[in-house]
Amino acid sequence: MIAEFKELFEEWIAVVARTINSVGGRLLSQPLVSLIEGDDDMLTARMAPVRKGPSLPDLSFRLSSGQPVPALPADWEKALRGSRVEILVKPGKVLFRPLDFPKQAADFLDGMIRAQIDRLTPWTASDAAFSWSSPSDLTNDRIQLTLAATSRTRIQPLVRFVSDMGAASVAAFAEPPPDLGTPDRFRIFEVPLQSAFGQKIDLPRILRITILCCGLAALVAQAASVYEGG
Repeated sequence: MIAEFKELFEEWIAVVARTINSVGGRLLSQPLVSLIEGDDDMLTARMAPVRKGPSLPDLSFRLSSGQPVPALPADWEKALRGSRVEILVKPGKVLFRPLDFPKQAADFLDGMIRAQIDRLTPWTASDAAFSWSSPSDLTNDRIQLTLAATSRTRIQPLVRFVSDMGAASVAAFAEPPPDLGTPDRFRIFEVPLQSAFGQKIDLPRILRITILCCGLAALVAQAASVYEGG
């Protein structure tokens, strides 16, 4: 029970930290760079339009032993430092699977899908990068959605690469095939590599300390109240 609570607490801390970093990144205008997977393991780096100055031209390269081939120009290395990187995973490398659940399960989809991910995909929950579409209604009080999943092992070389380049965060997206009828792309992976407010700021640690201090303050206040009442 304690181990499950600890795992849920750490997941909650990670979600809150990602949300703060995401909002902070947008408020601080961190540059956005897309890495698009193509054929023959080629990657195309594309920079989103910037307010000041021209955007960099698209750049294609491969990763060999974690290093870009050919080497990145200096302006692209500078652009990646402190940027938000979005990896667009090639659709052929993503498993898309339609699912349906009872309508009452709509509020518990995260736990239900996570518990069954090793049955639904070739990977365990810790080895898979996955997400799902917004549910839509079916007949007989059921809902349907589409699961998108791939192996974290495929993504990790790209995560290490952008981390070595000094990126602030990285997320991986999958675009569904047109025949699925799901217009939205899937955010299947996301992790902050540094705080949007500075590389030395450890948001998860700050959140843990803040919650601990609040808990201790509440205990002290309760103890003082009991003492005064006595």
